[in-house]
Amino acid sequence: MRMAGEGIVLRSSEDPRPGPNEILPRVRASSLNYRDLMVLKGGGRGPTKLGVMPLSDGAGEVAAIGEGVTLVKVGDRVIGTFHPRWFGGPLSADYLTDRPGANLDGMLAEYAVLSEEALVPVPSHLSFEEAATLPCAAVTAWAALAGHRRVTAGDTVLTQGSGGVSVFALQFARVLGARVIATTSTAEKAERLKVLGASEVINYTETPDWDVKARELTDGRGVDCVVEIGGPGTIAKSLKALAVGGHLSLIGASLSPSGAMLDPLLLTGRGITVGAINVGSRADFEAMNRTIAQHRLRPVIDRTFPFAEANAASPFRRPRPFRQGRDHTRMSGSVSRPAGQRWRGTYSIYWPATDPVWQDVITVPAGASVNGQVAPGRARIRHQFVDFTGTYVLHCHILAHEGRGMMQLVRLVDAEIPGFLPDYLPEHH
Repeated sequence: MRMAGEGIVLRSSEDPRPGPNEILPRVRASSLNYRDLMVLKGGGRGPTKLGVMPLSDGAGEVAAIGEGVTLVKVGDRVIGTFHPRWFGGPLSADYLTDRPGANLDGMLAEYAVLSEEALVPVPSHLSFEEAATLPCAAVTAWAALAGHRRVTAGDTVLTQGSGGVSVFALQFARVLGARVIATTSTAEKAERLKVLGASEVINYTETPDWDVKARELTDGRGVDCVVEIGGPGTIAKSLKALAVGGHLSLIGASLSPSGAMLDPLLLTGRGITVGAINVGSRADFEAMNRTIAQHRLRPVIDRTFPFAEANAASPFRRPRPFRQGRDHTRMSGSVSRPAGQRWRGTYSIYWPATDPVWQDVITVPAGASVNGQVAPGRARIRHQFVDFTGTYVLHCHILAHEGRGMMQLVRLVDAEIPGFLPDYLPEHH
């Protein structure tokens, strides 16, 4: 499979041959990350180009080796690393220029060529499918817990949502001896997180001040580590939830709207630290795999697709342009003005599962009337969707500042889903 203007396309070519110090694995499984969706749509950070094989993560068995290879042999089960040249030590800018699945061929192929130094062995108890989930999400979660400040037995870790990084962080925190408090949006997800080992789960739709609840659950002390995936939308509450001397591992800040102002006082006076995570090195991967093998951990896999049907999987389907007047999306909502200079509103989007993935942008022009109230200014409110069985309902709680023509998304309900930015952003009025 290769990236093209229309998404990804299946192409045939001669089997590649490994060069000196390279190996040729037969790829048995690849996995999809949010980062791959961003790359496919031309987003993400760093260089990208069309025509490369997508997906950074994959696992397989060595089919051939090039001259000088000493680290593996034919038949070995291996996993490619996310950063091919980051073997250990501090991150260098030079390591970020090589991006499998973005500007270098990735793992959505029957065969791939890798440097013998850009791989690790598959833990013996894992399937190829399970091993393929590790390079990006799992290593990121491991680095968040064992990198800047290692979580130890007796610590309390706060995770957010039920995405890949958060689920791996929950699993790793438990085997490191930590207590886990998780946040999520539904009772169903809460039960699944408890099965995976969460001691307590906070439903942030019912408890918007989840930072206060986290402190209550720790007798006012706060948590020792937050695996922060929301970025500007949640970081203030995450910092408030931290204990004195706690650490915040910042992941995926680019996935949330930027521009939120952060009170600098939240970062001072309590000895807390913040570390940005950029996946991890090969040494991190190897250390993580030792823990996985020792504790016989198994990744949580949602769905699998045959290789030939990769382009039919919903995340790869191209978005359809929105046409005014179509009834496939229905919006309802209200805006009211309490005392003071702020407007608040709630909107609901009803999304049929038959529609492809795309991003909806609601535009409320200045002077528009919503349920009899006049909106204070123009606002663009972005939502990301993915197909589900049945009708998906997204509730958005909106906060607008009068006179500035701005609306800031302050709470998303049921927003723990992957998505990407299409090149066509429709508008509702």
